[in-house]
Amino acid sequence: MPQLYANNAITTLAAPCSAVALSITLTDSTKFPVPTGSDYFLLTIFQISGVNEINHEILKCTANNTGTGVLTVVRAFEDAATLPAQAFNAGDLVQLRFTAG
Repeated sequence: MPQLYANNAITTLAAPCSAVALSITLTDSTKFPVPTGSDYFLLTIFQISGVNEINHEILKCTANNTGTGVLTVVRAFEDAATLPAQAFNAGDLVQLRFTAG
């Protein structure tokens, strides 16, 4: 189950998502890997307040439907005590990043 990576993969949420949603819709998912089998990649969703990033959450993505922009995800995958699952708005940022986990 290898972790996948991509350079400069960043986009926004196309639609809001609740804290319990198991899929998210991106404005452009073609920038992200397409996992097969047990492959996955990690995403960070966050918001911007002024010049600061706030309300981070790390998700594990197990499927990417590039035709619809829908990703299948595991919420609060890493550091859930500090970065819990939460609701996000359309337009919030989504980025493939290295994480401490």
